[in-house]
Amino acid sequence: MTHVSCERRFGLDGLLSCVLYTPPITRLIQAWKYRFARDVEKDIVFLTRQKVVEATSFFCSDMVVVPLPSATRRLFWRGFNPPLTLAQELSNLYSMEVCQVLRKRFGKPQVGQSQKERSMNVRGAFELIEKGRVQGKKVLLVDDVWTTGSTLKEAGKILKRAGRARRVYALTFARSLSHRG
Repeated sequence: MTHVSCERRFGLDGLLSCVLYTPPITRLIQAWKYRFARDVEKDIVFLTRQKVVEATSFFCSDMVVVPLPSATRRLFWRGFNPPLTLAQELSNLYSMEVCQVLRKRFGKPQVGQSQKERSMNVRGAFELIEKGRVQGKKVLLVDDVWTTGSTLKEAGKILKRAGRARRVYALTFARSLSHRG
């Protein structure tokens, strides 16, 4: 959960990452996202389920699951949205509703950018398309990798500010330790 001195009105209320973004996990994710190796998806889902089951207290029945959206061009190029895959797995495991309420504009990819560049790149990148689906609710925001946290923080801010979500927690498959966020 969030450290008391780190809490912000529109900030994330907690983060759970299943594994560290180190080899061989980096290669697994890169194969999944950039080489379309959908066969590794079962390994990613297995590791996610394993960690999620250990952290059952992190989840509650009145949560809704919001996957980070892919920009339309990236979705068309890749053919799937990795965060949606993970969100659907969580939904199946905990009977939580998946709400695709965010839309993302196409921007420069975050890969290879500094923390400052990432933060600037995602500013204004998300649009809430269904406010009522998250209003007053606890939201579990799902992404594949936390690098600097810029993307999840921006999406969380939109869910709280425009969507009036009560709480926003984040879940990622992997977390990088090379950037602090």
